[in-house]
Amino acid sequence: MRRKVKEQVSHMEFLNRENDFRHTDYEEEMRVYRYVRDGDPRAPEEARRRFTAGRQGHLSDDPLTNMKYLFVASMTLIIRFAITGGMNSETAYTSSDYYIQQMDKCNRCGSAGSAPGGGGVFYRLYGGSEEGEDLLED
Repeated sequence: MRRKVKEQVSHMEFLNRENDFRHTDYEEEMRVYRYVRDGDPRAPEEARRRFTAGRQGHLSDDPLTNMKYLFVASMTLIIRFAITGGMNSETAYTSSDYYIQQMDKCNRCGSAGSAPGGGGVFYRLYGGSEEGEDLLED
């Protein structure tokens, strides 16, 4: 079983090289999360740029499902960094639930970036406020 997984991963890496695809650089990704943690006003634009750069993983053949999976993965990390930066943990977790539920209602890729809870919303997630007052503003 382990061998088969390693072979599949190796094959996926080969295909990525052949198609000149690279995932987002780790340091670039961490910069966004540090901005969130620190309440840095550059976080929204940097996150938007990274999310739309076309360097995310291929998690599903369906584009909308792929975007939703990427959103949930990003939201999970963003919430952890926001908590580390001082956001109330219950507010952070509840907000994460809300935004993921909103994303789940999207039924086409275009709506995922503009609807409440879509790709554009989580960039505004952490406004630097300890209590997260800015969190739910649209």
